[in-house]
Amino acid sequence: MPEFTLHDPNHSNKIIEIMDKIIPQAVIEKFNSIELSLLILSAYLHDIGMTCDKATKEDIISNSQEFDILFKSNIDKYQKFEQYKSEENHRAATFIEDQIFTEYLRRNHVKRSANFISENLVEGKYELTYNEIPFYKLLIKICNAHGEPVKNLYNDSIFPRETLIGDNIINVQYLSLILRLADILDLDAERTPKVIYEFVNPENPVSILEWKKHRSVIGSSINDRKILFEAECSSPEVERALKEFIDWIELERKETMELLHTYSKDEAKKYFLSLEEPVTQDRIYSDESYIYNDLKFNLDYQRIMSLLMGQKLYKDPTTALRELLQNSIDAIKVRQKIYENKTEQILPFIKIQLSENNLSIEDNGVGMNIDIFKNYFLQIGKSYYSSQNFYSQFNDLDVTSEFGIGILSAFMIANSIIIDSRREPDDPLSPHMPIHFEIPAAQSYLIQRKGDKRDVGTRILLNLKENNPFKNALQLIDIIKAIIPNPLFPIVIIHEKEEYLYEKKSVPEITKLKHTSNFEDFLRQNQVYESEWINSFTHSVFSIDFEKDSDYQLRDIQGKLLIVNSNPINYYSRFNGQLSQRSFTIGYPETIENKFIINATASIRTLFPKWLSYYSTLNLTKNACLSITPDRTDITIDEKFKILKHKIETKIITDIENYLRKLKAILDEEGFNKFIDFLYVAGFFGFDLDDSRKSIDVSPLAKTFFLEWLTIPTLDNHGVIVRTQFKKLINSENIAVIKKEVSQNDINSLLKFKSDNNLELVLLDNFEFSSHRYEELFVTLLGSTRLFMQPVKLLLRPLASIPIYLHRYKSQQREDTDYHFFHSISNSDNIDDTGEVFFSTQNFENYPQFNKSSIFIKFLFTDINILFENKKNLQKKLANGIHDVIINSLNIFKKSENNNEVILAHSKYSHIALDGILHKDPNLLDGINKFYQNFINEAKKLGVLAIDEKIHKITSDNLPWFWSNKTND
Repeated sequence: MPEFTLHDPNHSNKIIEIMDKIIPQAVIEKFNSIELSLLILSAYLHDIGMTCDKATKEDIISNSQEFDILFKSNIDKYQKFEQYKSEENHRAATFIEDQIFTEYLRRNHVKRSANFISENLVEGKYELTYNEIPFYKLLIKICNAHGEPVKNLYNDSIFPRETLIGDNIINVQYLSLILRLADILDLDAERTPKVIYEFVNPENPVSILEWKKHRSVIGSSINDRKILFEAECSSPEVERALKEFIDWIELERKETMELLHTYSKDEAKKYFLSLEEPVTQDRIYSDESYIYNDLKFNLDYQRIMSLLMGQKLYKDPTTALRELLQNSIDAIKVRQKIYENKTEQILPFIKIQLSENNLSIEDNGVGMNIDIFKNYFLQIGKSYYSSQNFYSQFNDLDVTSEFGIGILSAFMIANSIIIDSRREPDDPLSPHMPIHFEIPAAQSYLIQRKGDKRDVGTRILLNLKENNPFKNALQLIDIIKAIIPNPLFPIVIIHEKEEYLYEKKSVPEITKLKHTSNFEDFLRQNQVYESEWINSFTHSVFSIDFEKDSDYQLRDIQGKLLIVNSNPINYYSRFNGQLSQRSFTIGYPETIENKFIINATASIRTLFPKWLSYYSTLNLTKNACLSITPDRTDITIDEKFKILKHKIETKIITDIENYLRKLKAILDEEGFNKFIDFLYVAGFFGFDLDDSRKSIDVSPLAKTFFLEWLTIPTLDNHGVIVRTQFKKLINSENIAVIKKEVSQNDINSLLKFKSDNNLELVLLDNFEFSSHRYEELFVTLLGSTRLFMQPVKLLLRPLASIPIYLHRYKSQQREDTDYHFFHSISNSDNIDDTGEVFFSTQNFENYPQFNKSSIFIKFLFTDINILFENKKNLQKKLANGIHDVIINSLNIFKKSENNNEVILAHSKYSHIALDGILHKDPNLLDGINKFYQNFINEAKKLGVLAIDEKIHKITSDNLPWFWSNKTND
């Protein structure tokens, strides 16, 4: 195959040359013509099974169960293959398929070579006979021998020293030894010519190492008494591989000579070798680009075992129960598979029994015999369910066990363990003997006793530690329900002679919201303060069903994903319910006030779009399964994760779009817009305010969806408030936003302003329902997929009571997360005016927003990376200091005896609370200047501003125009 070192006629010719070198002349002279023919033919045909025509290859890939098992047992490659196929990346899929096929040929080439000889040398043109006596079977034996260990060649019945073809005596065993030795000695650069190496350009790491190993050999000397190889290696990996190969050659030489030493004197006179001198590594060395050594990490057995048995790896002691349940379920799956085509059936069960000091888990699964117990159960990191042995029989079973370390977790809760098991027999007439093992303590030797288990299955008894988490039956049941919400088989829990049958965790009834619901009533009932928002959801709007999807991964996601509402005040994406893999919940286990729960981790939440909230009963199976941490509490974010995440979001968006199309067909435009507005305001979708608005996380796919389906109130050229698609708005040159509901008088004033400045005017408070979250919607969708679109300028006119935020100016917009600063704040109604206003204030808290280009603070934003931390700290002090001055002024009027002043000072709108404030509080401007002077002095001390820099005086012209209004007391 393409990436192998050459298995061509040159390799065969070289083998014949080597045979001639290692066989003493005295032996060659005594060979008969048949022995010579067999040696030559074996040199050419022993690897013929490595070749394959296209039709045969396609037949093997399509129909060979052995190839299918080999492919599926290589889980990572098989999943990548399926992924590439689904993406129609045929080149990548074919590359992986070819890698597996190459491995298939390597494993089967001996058998395939024998088949080739049987099919082509038996009769006809290439009939292999001597005086019409066929001897092709001897050739098959010799070719087969190069795939066997030397110890198998001792069998004289298979590899006879004397067999007759006519009057010729043939030593099949000797000829087999010669082929094996000559084949392994073909080690030099001729087998990997540079021009062919560059043409093949191997990508498989094993193939690359094999080619480099051969190409490093700079000389060899082979004769009938001594074997020498010399190599200059370009890397320690190549040197190590070559040295290991030389050791393999030496082992072959040694075992060959040991077998020949068993020959009788008469046999040894005719068939012998003189290769008594060992083959050494002495001439394998570095090209001086590295220093070779055999250093590597070594494991401290005691410490590693301690790690695997404790909470350093497993975060919660209940993990032990989960691991034992997983073993039981896997064992039952296997036994069910065995009985699949039998008339007799088994009734699966798992029985968990809790007493004061003991916990036992018993199942009627496939069980263990002594071989499986020794070779897998006791081999840490080696799972039977990941073995070739398992896949050769049960390659289509979706089992949970992966790592082969789970049983050690039992010692978190147990002092000792007793295991009783009996294996399902392959032949009912030859049943396996039951096994009984006791593990008295962690890291101790096992005690074996005669097993007496009659029924097939396994029972594991744990002698519990005093601080175990299973205090009573109810607590045990709660833990089991959280660990495995939908068990595949019934679980019987027994405590103090009471039995509880657990088959499925109950799912809460979630009211489905209809498009005909009274939205106003819904919002009124849920209009609470954020601190009072207790329930994470109250209703669902529709559900996503993955099992019916055509995608090979998505259809392996069982259960439902319900879209539910979240906090209506400030949106936070919530993942409710659970996510399971192969029936077991993934997440971080925790016990709070005696209640055991498994929390969704950040990785689990990241798997689903953060612009929705969910209730999940999902269970990942087969191709949908993701890489998980050894303690099974979290998902690993790898390429597989990213691919499935993208597919899930695509599926969710597709289903939502289908749902919306149906609604659009039955609702008028106003009704449809009202429903969409409601879904947003009620928290069914939104943009997560996590991390204090440091960033947003909306994929390009989701953004395209929102731009297509969402509309926003805008003012048209005729003074009519209309709904405009976001995707149309996004192409506008100038976009301004008004955050307060506008009256008809306001509209009349705005029309000329809109026309004069070629503006798209967005009216954020003119949606169907009132919510401050519409601003978040706007700045998210018109920003990038990672950053908000923040206002470029703040225009404090033309409306007396409503500031206008210019978000896009001459097709330029500002994308970041800082909404405390503008490029300009102006008292003018001309969007081209640069503006001299130092700061304005936000509604609600009267927190200042600053003009970055004003002479007062532009030094804070020049060369921002120089003294970055100092400048950032000064920006915070500036905002907090100005805010304190304003609040202190307002507090005077909040305590006023004039009721009207009290009402105005408490207004949530900045333009009302601060209207005429400079006249009402004559000391306010001085207070601002005094703070500013201290602020500048600190900036000079920190080196942010030059010592001789002039301190500018703030006047009323540098403040919002309505601060200077003359009010009637």
